[in-house]
Amino acid sequence: MAWPVDPQNLDDVEQVRRLMASAERLNVQDLVTACIRRISELEGRRFADPVERRFWEIISVFEELLTKENGRTSRAARTREKVKRVGVVQTLDDIAASSKPSEGFRRLVDAGLSDYLFEYLVLENPDRFTSRAVTAAGNRLTDHDLPHLRKT
Repeated sequence: MAWPVDPQNLDDVEQVRRLMASAERLNVQDLVTACIRRISELEGRRFADPVERRFWEIISVFEELLTKENGRTSRAARTREKVKRVGVVQTLDDIAASSKPSEGFRRLVDAGLSDYLFEYLVLENPDRFTSRAVTAAGNRLTDHDLPHLRKT
């Protein structure tokens, strides 16, 4: 479906959020999803390192879902705190190596945004993570019947 305004043509996060709010009121779910994806791209632009960029894009998507669900601005506070303590790569490594899927994993899959899973980021950059995290990320995707290659 063609939209009157394509979020890809917007470079301001607040403009995209306003468009998303209109799409939600009109129940145009594919436009809502496109807006969430655009917001993540815009939020990730600040980072030169591709792993950090993708990490913050994923966090942005998760936080948009939380905000939508809670009806107020919501942040991934514990993840942000951990990044401040140990950095992005160690945070990702720990999340991927965990024996259970994260809250974000379930929410992203349920929202049809599984291409924003941390597990894909780990598998796409195995040289940046421990072998334990890479193996666990692949196993988690297999356990949830998700392909090992991210659909882009």
